[in-house]
Amino acid sequence: MPGDGWQLKFQRRNSELTVRIAQKINQAMADVTEEDIRKWFLQTSEYVHKGWKAVGAPGLLMDPSRIFNADEAGFALDAGTGKRNKVVVLQGARQVTKVAPGTKRQVTVLSCIGADGTVIPPYILMKGKSKISTATCEYFRFSDAWYHVTSSGWMTADAFLLWLRKFVEVLKYKDTTFPVVLFVDNHYSHSSEEIALFCYKHDVMLCSLFANSTQLYQPLDVSIFSAVKATWKRELDRWQQEFPGVELTQKNFPEVFRKVWEHITEDPNRFRKAFTACGLFPWNPDMVKWDRLLPENRRPAPKHQPKKSKEPRRVLSLIEYEDESITVYMPAEDRELGPLMLTNLREMGYNATKEVVSDVLHFL
Repeated sequence: MPGDGWQLKFQRRNSELTVRIAQKINQAMADVTEEDIRKWFLQTSEYVHKGWKAVGAPGLLMDPSRIFNADEAGFALDAGTGKRNKVVVLQGARQVTKVAPGTKRQVTVLSCIGADGTVIPPYILMKGKSKISTATCEYFRFSDAWYHVTSSGWMTADAFLLWLRKFVEVLKYKDTTFPVVLFVDNHYSHSSEEIALFCYKHDVMLCSLFANSTQLYQPLDVSIFSAVKATWKRELDRWQQEFPGVELTQKNFPEVFRKVWEHITEDPNRFRKAFTACGLFPWNPDMVKWDRLLPENRRPAPKHQPKKSKEPRRVLSLIEYEDESITVYMPAEDRELGPLMLTNLREMGYNATKEVVSDVLHFL
């Protein structure tokens, strides 16, 4: 049998190995393949360009002011939930404790960001039965947020429909060009007959990401929520140090969360980079971090140049981002829309280069 020091000695002999904490994924996530997501990119592009209301919306995926992502996240009301907090104490201390209320409750917040750096006000869901009054909203000390009550405190189809109404109102106030595309996960609360009819009537293209894959190419999941959760934990810890033993409730949640939201939204470039990193703007499936998939689910590298496709897709080399060339995939028939994409990128502050005039084949 191996001795106690076997693993350490084995690692010393094999310096290329290291110990890492494995990220837990369920079986459904483990079954997602690169082909599944690339097929989603292809079908979504074709639907946007040709299928929407039977006529399509050419140019939509090239206009960052019309591309959005919305998703919910839960925020624990107890800093002690999950990982244990580390504290500094004198050496030799036999018992290290921290006063915490011990609640396992959480508050759900729907966030929505745009590819141009736009931030929609957060939608905070409270658990309860009665509507939130204007006086109560003023008590929350976070007037920029939207509030709603559900019996469970989680998102429901009715609550999401109410949010969509507010979302459309904000875009109309900003004089946004419609239709717009809103990427969401395939949670049941995002799908109902009323939601579908509202979106169709108000030119909101509600587009579900491929099931169990949002950790790969949803901007909020990939680049934003981890920073939000880390900031929330710090602010919650500060609050509980200031008020030891006092339970954080739904009523004072907004006051603490406001500091988190203000910190995260102070740099709009954070949200632009999130869309770029996920390949949603500029539209480019090659930007997806395929190495996050299980090795057996990735597409093998081609051994030879593939044959020409019957339906070539136009490729524009448009910008440079973090020393990498960004490529945008467009249908060949939308060639005249290239200057629009260049204009949008330059307005966002990207270093846009001149358009590549030759058609290039790319296989999604």
